[in-house]
Amino acid sequence: GPPQDPGPAAFAAAMGAARSDIPAGVHQWLDLDRHDPLAGGVPATPAGYSLVTWGTVTPDEYAVQVSELELSLGDAPVDRAAQEVRTSYARQFETMRQGRGRRAYHTGVVHDGSGRLAGYTSVSKTTGNPAYALQGMTVVHREHRGHRLGMLLKLANLEYVLRHEPAVRLLDTANAEDNQPMIAVNAAMGFEPYDRWVFWTRSVDLPGSGLSG
Repeated sequence: GPPQDPGPAAFAAAMGAARSDIPAGVHQWLDLDRHDPLAGGVPATPAGYSLVTWGTVTPDEYAVQVSELELSLGDAPVDRAAQEVRTSYARQFETMRQGRGRRAYHTGVVHDGSGRLAGYTSVSKTTGNPAYALQGMTVVHREHRGHRLGMLLKLANLEYVLRHEPAVRLLDTANAEDNQPMIAVNAAMGFEPYDRWVFWTRSVDLPGSGLSG
């Protein structure tokens, strides 16, 4: 992306902080006035899968499955006995999102054979900025990768968003730098890198406690 102000990094170093080994984040923008990822339409859904859509509130039948997918990033099974996946992480996130005055659009892909959600994606936005939206979580369970479901989900959801929010022109997203598959999907849609987020850490002594954190 464009050159960034070196001041914040210099300040962090001067304060005794050090670059963290947490992977950097890549920030990407999609300008729909410059790139139209829907010009070729939405790809056909592979045999054995079906698409479903929902708004800000996840249907009851998918709430726990959405929580499982997001908390494990689709890579590992989540123990449902763990308070029914933390009393459904999806519901807690929805409460926070609605409290901030945001609305959301989701597209999920269901594996027809099992009836379970194999993946989903989310876009959210505020009411006060009609042109701007945030591309949020996109996740496909590891057992269902290799069918280009991530690209299908994002394109189908973008079409869904634009049906309801035709004024949207800019989408913003971010991924860990080591998540190259999703960064590549974004680039194929026309997302362009804007900047790179780097994490800094330092220990802080807590007054009177003898502890640091």
